[in-house]
Amino acid sequence: MTADMDRAARLALAHLVEPGSRELGLLVRRVGALEALVMVLHGVAVTGALAGAVQARLTAAGLAAAGPGTAADGLGVAGLAERTGSADAWAQRVARTLADAMTERAEQLGARIVTAADDEWPRSLDDLTRVSHEGADALRRDTDPPLCLWLRGPVRLEQTLERSVSIVGARAMTGYGQYVASELAFGLAERGWTVVSGGALGVDVTAHRGALAAGGVTCAVLACGIDQVYPVSNSAVFERITEEGVLLTEWPPGTRPHKTRS
Repeated sequence: MTADMDRAARLALAHLVEPGSRELGLLVRRVGALEALVMVLHGVAVTGALAGAVQARLTAAGLAAAGPGTAADGLGVAGLAERTGSADAWAQRVARTLADAMTERAEQLGARIVTAADDEWPRSLDDLTRVSHEGADALRRDTDPPLCLWLRGPVRLEQTLERSVSIVGARAMTGYGQYVASELAFGLAERGWTVVSGGALGVDVTAHRGALAAGGVTCAVLACGIDQVYPVSNSAVFERITEEGVLLTEWPPGTRPHKTRS
């Protein structure tokens, strides 16, 4: 498999499955991105919930489901290929179609997409697999690294995060909390540390403002698509970050903030 096809398969999987899926992450690490795409497209050796979610998103994307395999068939990828003639061909078509659409959308937004195959990928993200716990609780289970990240901003992500500190806190902060968050972010940025926070009101946006005031680099991790401005009151700060730091998200464009699904 070429590097381009591996990247395309990762982008397609990121489009078809919500970020963090432990089941998908284990599958990708075991068989690779393209083989994992083959299996989820045909519902082979994956849970019904994962297969159903993939089929729903395929339909929404206007791609007809291949549908010859099911999770109940008990087929391996080799058996699936024997029955269909070319399981890989279908997966490759889906991968290229979705990856091309995602790349075009990124260009329209002035964004870029990075995957684990890219030099800009922060290797520390791999540590997210260490905090996953088996069980029914999705919050504790589905902590896998995203298959891709959407970025806006001039700085390279892996270099930005080499020396970084996260400052997060309440939306409804006190005056003292505002003072501490601002001073801490300013001092860290002044000393060459990147400040990382979310995009929420309160401590998050105060930390970004403090880092920007010091002339430093700040990284905002969004809970929505890269094309969404949420909350709207932080739009001016987000715009400055795209000029001097980096906005990033694991969610595809169009995704609105929502409560975590269990």
